[in-house]
Parts: sequence; structure tokens; C-alpha cells
Amino acid sequence: MGSPSKLSPWSLCLILACSSCSASPPRHHPADAAAREWLALLDARRYGETWTEGSEQLRLGVSQEGWARALKGVHAESGAFEHRELHAIREMNRVRNLLEPGEFVIVQYESQYQKLPGVETLVLHHEGDAWRVSGYRVEPKMPWD
Repeated sequence: MGSPSKLSPWSLCLILACSSCSASPPRHHPADAAAREWLALLDARRYGETWTEGSEQLRLGVSQEGWARALKGVHAESGAFEHRELHAIREMNRVRNLLEPGEFVIVQYESQYQKLPGVETLVLHHEGDAWRVSGYRVEPKMPWD
């Protein structure tokens, strides 16, 4: 992975294992609980804390200031958070764009923001005894989704 100064903070928000996880029946998973706790920080606009609570990979890849700046941009485009519903969970051993294999979970939510319905995708990495966010993105929900 390149040095943090050469990576765009926005590109790190877009790290994903798949461009779209196939719909799977939602089921209880500890990564979902961890993702929801992290999203609560995001919804409260506590951007610095989302970086602190993120995975080591996230913290090594972008500065706290760069991360916060990118998330502020995402919020500016989408507007205030209204609600979200679990859409899919997918377990993986390897994530594209990350060199090291490990335990990863992709969690997707159908979300409603003030300015758009969206799909939020989070990549979580199992570190020690906790699931931590390694990547996040929100995209507009398409009419055919």
C-alpha cells in the first residue's frame, strides 16, 4: 500500500471487496453490531471518532483529518441521516485492494438520507476480539435496486 500522503482520503472511503454484494438473507452477526456502533458515530458527525474506532488498516492509510474531511463531503452530498435497514452480510478471507488476508465481513444497509435513498457498504476487519471498519461508502440507491 502506498504512503498515506499519496492516497486520496476519498479513495479510502471507497475500499470495497465487491462492487455490490449479492442480496443474502440478513442474519445476526457481531460485525453488524460493530458496524451499527460505528455508524452511530458517523450519524452524530463524530468523524474523528470514526477514524479512532476504525481498523488499523484505515488509520495507517489516511490521516484523521483527511478521513474527517472525506466524511464531511459525503454528508454534505447526502444530507442528514434518517434511517437504515440491514440488506446483506458477506464473510470473506481476502479483500481486493488489501494485501493481507484475514477475516472480513461486508455489511450493506439500505439507508435513507435527507437528500437521497442510498446503499451504505462497510468493510469490517476482525482485529483481536473486535470487528473494526476498514472501509465505507454510500451510493445512491438506483430505481431498479
